[in-house]
Amino acid sequence: MDDFEVRQHLADLTVVVYSRNRLGYLHGVVKYWSRWPVSVIVLDGSDQPVDKESFDAGEARLILHSEISINGRFSFAASQLDTPFACLHSDDDFTLARGAAQTIAWLKANPEISCVASDVLVFTESRESAGVDSGRSVMSEEPGQRLAEHFSDYRFSYFYGIQWASHLSIALNAVVEATACREFVEYPDDAAGYELGMEICGAALGRLSKSPDVLLLKRVGNESRAAVAPGSNEWLEDPNAQLAVRAWRSILSQHLAPHLDDSESTVDSQIAEAMRLFCQQEKIKEQERARTLQLISAIARFLKPKSNTTRETQSSTLTSLLHRSHTFSFRALRGTYRASMKALFRPRPNVFTISELGCADPLDLQDVITILDGNYDRSKV
Repeated sequence: MDDFEVRQHLADLTVVVYSRNRLGYLHGVVKYWSRWPVSVIVLDGSDQPVDKESFDAGEARLILHSEISINGRFSFAASQLDTPFACLHSDDDFTLARGAAQTIAWLKANPEISCVASDVLVFTESRESAGVDSGRSVMSEEPGQRLAEHFSDYRFSYFYGIQWASHLSIALNAVVEATACREFVEYPDDAAGYELGMEICGAALGRLSKSPDVLLLKRVGNESRAAVAPGSNEWLEDPNAQLAVRAWRSILSQHLAPHLDDSESTVDSQIAEAMRLFCQQEKIKEQERARTLQLISAIARFLKPKSNTTRETQSSTLTSLLHRSHTFSFRALRGTYRASMKALFRPRPNVFTISELGCADPLDLQDVITILDGNYDRSKV
């Protein structure tokens, strides 16, 4: 697809960017889109509102809304979506322009598909990168079947996908009201309320296809929070959270039912079943992790070197050679364990760089690198 065709399709796209107190990142995203005729809605939640005049939006149509409340910002975005297609991302992400244009062209030819997602490319400040298996297909025809299909093997996909703007608007409004109700406010869980809420709405409203190309780049960050934050399944199953869960689910159902031509009670039951499958899957994952840790712990206890006192009293059975062997094996196992724990909660970069990947348009990637390196001059592009 040449740049003329890319521009034609991108004129039908609104990019919604939510940001808070990261002006440098936000400027980079606006710069990236400034050479394309897209609409960009910046949802600024900074303590000090950003100045629209500080941005050079170029050919993009920039709409800036400053408000601390994320719900207020999402409501504003939902009211402003006036293009056929939209995508949502944070200020540390890049949705790739040429890949987005190809996706929009495909969606126009396949209107029965609601959203297109892909795996995510995570990158570091040094431009190293690693793929994250995220995108997937959800192709069942019935909303209840799609919800079950998506959440029985859950990976976030609709949240950051490129989709019909009307569906994103419905999802944003539904999630805003569901997370603003009194019961949720008194016993909240933002990960469940927002991410799972958006995914529920996406799966209920339409089918999802997976792109063979990476469409989204995410900057490495927030690993420490991810490592200690409780899973959304804990909130869904917490006895003290049940009033909040039911109220949140009920409001989502109220918003979705008219678009699904079904009753609120039916939609609510479908969402409840999807959340049951989600919790079941998370428990299986937790059990697998626990078994792995138990095995490592058992081996470590066996290999852990004995103290000097114990070694002296057992000198007849534990030789110096065996002791040294235990010490070496224990240290090696401990190092492997620590590396594994880091890998669980922090995407570790592979040896290739972002510019060497073949899973996205190389021109898209080079545009991002140029902006990240501070060498961007729109007049020379």
